Amino acid sequence: MEDPLVAEACSALGQLMSSMDKPQDVVTYNKRAIQILENAKGAQCTELSVPLANLAGALADLGRVAAAAAVYARALEVDTAVYGEQHLFVAAGSQNLAALLEKQGKPAAAIPLYRRCIRIREEAQGAEHNDLAAPLLSLGSLLEGAGAEDEAKCLMQRSLGIRERTFGRCHPSLVPAIDALAELMHRRSGQEAEVLQLRERSLQILSSGTDTEPSVQVASKHEGLGLSLKQAGRLTEARAHYQTALDIIRRGHGPRSLRAATCLNNLAVITKQQGALEEAQGLYEQSLDIRQEVLGKDHLQVAQSLNNLAMLLVQSGSLDQAWDNLQRALAIHQQAMSTADPSMAQTLNNMGEVLTEMGRFEEAQECHTRALLSRELSLGGGHPEVAQSLTNLAILLEHQGQYEEALPLKRRALAIWEGCYEANHPQPVGFKLSSSRWLLILEENDTGGELVGKYQEAQPYLERALSNKETILGPGHPDVAVAVGNLAMAVRRQGRQKEALKLYERCLKIREAAFGTRHPHVAAALHNLSAVLADSGRAKEARQMGERALETREGVLGPGHPETARTLSLLAGLYMRDSKRFGEAEQMYLRCLTIHEGLHGPNHPDVAAEFGHLGQLMMAMDRHDEARRYFHRSLTTREKILGREHTDVAQV
Repeated sequence: MEDPLVAEACSALGQLMSSMDKPQDVVTYNKRAIQILENAKGAQCTELSVPLANLAGALADLGRVAAAAAVYARALEVDTAVYGEQHLFVAAGSQNLAALLEKQGKPAAAIPLYRRCIRIREEAQGAEHNDLAAPLLSLGSLLEGAGAEDEAKCLMQRSLGIRERTFGRCHPSLVPAIDALAELMHRRSGQEAEVLQLRERSLQILSSGTDTEPSVQVASKHEGLGLSLKQAGRLTEARAHYQTALDIIRRGHGPRSLRAATCLNNLAVITKQQGALEEAQGLYEQSLDIRQEVLGKDHLQVAQSLNNLAMLLVQSGSLDQAWDNLQRALAIHQQAMSTADPSMAQTLNNMGEVLTEMGRFEEAQECHTRALLSRELSLGGGHPEVAQSLTNLAILLEHQGQYEEALPLKRRALAIWEGCYEANHPQPVGFKLSSSRWLLILEENDTGGELVGKYQEAQPYLERALSNKETILGPGHPDVAVAVGNLAMAVRRQGRQKEALKLYERCLKIREAAFGTRHPHVAAALHNLSAVLADSGRAKEARQMGERALETREGVLGPGHPETARTLSLLAGLYMRDSKRFGEAEQMYLRCLTIHEGLHGPNHPDVAAEFGHLGQLMMAMDRHDEARRYFHRSLTTREKILGREHTDVAQV
C-alpha cells in the first residue's frame, strides 16, 4: 500500500499541471492521489476533498461535463460529512456542482444548490461579501428561465450592487451582471429606456480598458446597444454601432468569418429598416456568401440567410427571386429533417406570404397551415409565433372572402397574445384592431349605417393601443406612427375627416423624422394623406401628396412594385374625378394592370379591381363598349377567384 505522502505529492503535481494548462495530466495525478487515499484512509477521509475538487475541475476543462458533475457530487458529499452543512467548502462545492448541472441543462437540480451556497455564505461571510456576487447572478439567470422574473431581477441587482461596492462602478467584473439585467429587462415590455442605459454602461466599461485594439467582447456590446437603439427608433445611431461591431469583428476574426457574416446580417436588417433596400440586399448577399463558403450550401444558417434575403426581395417587388430563395431554404430544412424546427416554420410562413402576393391562394393556405402545425409542435399551442401563424392564415382566408372561417382563428390568436403579454403591452390591442384586420372585415360585410357604429366601438381600443405605445416607446417612435395611422383610419371611416387629417399628418411627421423623406414608410403616409385630403374635397393638395408618394415609391421601391401600383391607382382616380385628365388616368390604370398581372398573374383581386377602375374611366369618357368589356373582365376574374355567389361578385 502506497504511503499517503505519495498522494499528497500527486495532488501537488496535479496543481502544478493545472497552472501549466495541462488538464489531462491533472486528471492523471489526482486520480492516483484519490486511489491512494481511499486505500489508506477510506472513502470519506478529510484529505480527499482537494484532489476530488481538482479532478472535477480538470474534467470540466476537458469538456467531460457529466463525469465532472459526478466527481463534484462526491466531493460535496465528502465535505458535508467531514466539515458539516455550514462550512464554506460545502458552499464552494454546491456552487461548482450547480454550475455543471446548469451546463447540462438541469436547472431544477442546480437552483437548490445555488440557494444552499448563498445561504451558507451569507451566514459565514455576511450579506455583502464579494463571493456572493457570482452565485446570486447565476441563480437569477436560472430563475429568469423558470419564469420567476421578479426574483431574478432582485438577485441580479443585488449581485451588481455587491460588485459596485467592492470594485467601484467602472470595473469589468460588473459587466456580466449589467448584461444579464439588460437581457432580462429587454424581454419584458416597457423597459427599453433602462435597457439602453445598461447597455451603454456595459460598453463604456469595456471600452475604457487599457487594450488599444477593441476586443470581440466590445463588438458584442456594440451589437447589443445597436439593438436597443433600433427598438427605440434611433436607427442612424443603431446602424453606427452595428457598423463598429462589424469593423471590430473583421479585424479580430477576419473578413470571411462566421461572426462577420452575423454582423453583416444585423447591419442589413437596420439598413432595410432605413429604406436603403439595394444596400441592404448587398449586405444580405455578403452574409449569405460567407456562410455558404464556410459552412457549405446546405447548412441551416444558409437557409436563414436565404429567408432574410427573400423577404427583402418581396419588399422590393422581386417575387420570383424571393420564391426561388425560399424554395431552396425549404429544401435545406427538409434535408436536415428539421420539420419541428421554428426556423422551418418561418420559411413556410414566408412562402405563404409570397404565394399570397402572387395570388396563389390555395398553395399559400397550405404553407400557412403547415407553418401553424410546425409551430404548435415545436413551440406549444400558446406561443406568440403560433398566434402570428393564426393571424396570417386568417388574413389569407379574408383574401378569399371566407370571413366566418377567419374569425375564430383571430380570436384564438388574440387569446394567445393576451396570455403572453402584460396588460399594458401594445401587441394584443394592436392585433385586435389592426393586425387582425377585423375592421376591414366589417367594412366588406357592411350593409348600411352599421359600419360607423362598429368604428365608434373600435375607437377606444385603438386609442388605448396608441397610448400604450406612446408610454412604452415614446411619442416619436416609428411604431407609434403605425398606431396613429390605425386610429386615423377608424376616425376617417366615421366621416370625421378633419380629425383623420391631423392624425395622418402626425404619422407623416413621425416617419419623416425617423426615416428621412425617401423611405417606403414615408411614401405610405403620403399615400394615406392624399386619400383623406381627397375625401375632404381638397383635390389640389391630394394630387400633390399623391404625386410625392408616387415619386418616392418609384425612386425607392421601383416602377414595378405593387405599392407603386397602389399609388398609381389612387392618383389615376384623382386625375379622373377632379381634373378630368382622362388620358393620363388611362395610362396610369393600364400601368397598374400591367404591374399586377406581371406580379400575380391574371386571376388576382388587384387585377379585377383595375379592370373595374378602367371600366369606370371608360364610362366617364363615354367609351361604353370598352367600359362593358372591362367590367366583364372584372366580373369573370372575381368569379374565378371567389365564386359566382360571393358578395364582391354581385357588386360588379
